[in-house]
Amino acid sequence: MEKPQIWVFMEHRTGVLHDVGLELLGKARELAEASGSMVTALLLGANVAPLTDQVIAHGADTVLIAEEDGVPVGFASLRILPQVESGVPHAELADLFVDETRRRRGTGRALVALAEDFARRRGCRSLELTVGFDNDGARAFYRAAGFSDFALTMKKALEARP
Repeated sequence: MEKPQIWVFMEHRTGVLHDVGLELLGKARELAEASGSMVTALLLGANVAPLTDQVIAHGADTVLIAEEDGVPVGFASLRILPQVESGVPHAELADLFVDETRRRRGTGRALVALAEDFARRRGCRSLELTVGFDNDGARAFYRAAGFSDFALTMKKALEARP
């Protein structure tokens, strides 16, 4: 069973993260530890890369941001998951997004490379992802990045119950 994620959206305007954002991140970390979740931070604003160490120090598990000329143009969210059978963790690229106007410039490849490096440093031997059957562009992108068909992901819609 994969770990649920707690997302914290943080913004800065002057290169300094506001205390309230860091406090929220700390609370998210407490909740994650109590619930077995992971914390993913999404930094908003220009020139956010220098802030990632501070965000991780305050409780985020993953922060991957792509900037171009100081403007965020994409992000990746990565989960590190235990593997019961082998005892070796594996990584899941849960989300990868690049602004449509900034695609085909290497941003997606750079984010995947960062995710791979991040996963390797945490002892992972594989990186998995889910992509829609009808998303031919994304499937071609991932194959070009070295991914191959591995398993079939199945889904069941759950209706809300009173």
